[in-house]
Amino acid sequence: MNKKLAFTVLAILLLSGQIFAQVGITAYNQSAISIISPKSNLLQLELKTFLNVNARNTRFEALVLYPFVERPTHRFLFGGGLQTGFGNSDLPNPFFCIPVQAEITPFDQVKQLALALEVAPLIIDDDVIIRYMFGLRYYFGKKKETSE
Repeated sequence: MNKKLAFTVLAILLLSGQIFAQVGITAYNQSAISIISPKSNLLQLELKTFLNVNARNTRFEALVLYPFVERPTHRFLFGGGLQTGFGNSDLPNPFFCIPVQAEITPFDQVKQLALALEVAPLIIDDDVIIRYMFGLRYYFGKKKETSE
């Protein structure tokens, strides 16, 4: 039994290390930080936290994104998700968001670095608020070699 448990723990650690080595991180202008799954996934998952409020009112957002346009210098992603939080926030819990993101890779030598732009309608009760954010996104992992 101990061998099975040790093997399972080792497999989980190795798998999570491989996944972590491929994730991206984004710092947005509105004091938001996100972790996004690898570009190679058919659907990308993004988890955001908004840090521009006190700890009692911290908000979290979980998104599923589909890259519908992929080019060497840019990508467009569309998706949906929920934002929720805890504390004394004026916002209801949870509410829906429908983001459209653009990733622009301006540097040929650093393909892991991208400018991230996002426009997202937030559906709060019977109201719609348009949120826009921009930031820098960096994907960890090996740089892909290109043949010329």
